[in-house]
Parts: sequence; C-alpha cells; structure tokens
Amino acid sequence: MGFGGIDCDGVMVLSASGDLCLFVCGCVSCFVFVFRSRVVMLYVPMIVNKVPVTAFVDSGAQSTIMSVECAQRCNLERLIDRRYAGMAVGVGTAKIIGKVHAAVLQVGTASLTCAFTILDNQGMDFLFGLDMLKKFQV
Repeated sequence: MGFGGIDCDGVMVLSASGDLCLFVCGCVSCFVFVFRSRVVMLYVPMIVNKVPVTAFVDSGAQSTIMSVECAQRCNLERLIDRRYAGMAVGVGTAKIIGKVHAAVLQVGTASLTCAFTILDNQGMDFLFGLDMLKKFQV
C-alpha cells in the first residue's frame, strides 16, 4: 500500500464512526499521520510470540497488560511468574495472575522484548501502556 508517495505495507486505523484517523507505515523509520477527526482510541496490530494480536495503545495506563486468555493464545502461560499475583487498582479493579518478564513483540519490522502484567477477565486482550512506550521511547 502506498500513501503520499510511500510504497510500503501500511495500516489504516479507523475510529468507531469509520472516519480515517491514522495511517501507520509498516517501516520503522517512516510514520505518516493523517487526521480527519479526533482520534478516540488507537489500536495497533502486533505479533506476540508469533501470534497476531491487536494492541490498544494507552499512554494513560501505567503498565502494559494482557488478559490471561490472550496469554494462552500467545503460548505465554508457562512464562507467567505467579509470584507477582495480586490486585490491580485504578479506574476499576482486576485480579493480577502474574507477570511475563520477557516476550518477543513485533511491531511492523521492529522486534521488541517486552514485559506484560497478566490480568484475569480484563475485558481487553492487550493494552500497550506507558511503561513500554517509555522503554522504547515512542
């Protein structure tokens, strides 16, 4: 897909109303943003442990979190460190199953080693939070 003279594999992210909000080039060095309306939520396709997932990017979330169901689909269950079990408290509360300290995450052509807090019945498969945004300076 090409956009603005760019010949690459891009991803179009749509708002709930269907308006085009963002075009993200698959190249690490090339990001093109096109706004027609206010961006409500940002979903980015990623690959975790060779399994495609859609991540909700939330700069207001302190931690990167994944549901236990998503962790199972991504074959990460054996990597969950259950010593980190507890309760997450924020806008709501959720049971923390544990933590995956290192898993390979692919965004476009970039491969990143990320840590995830695993929650029970979170309502969202994968939330890419401020901890990883800061770690990778994005």
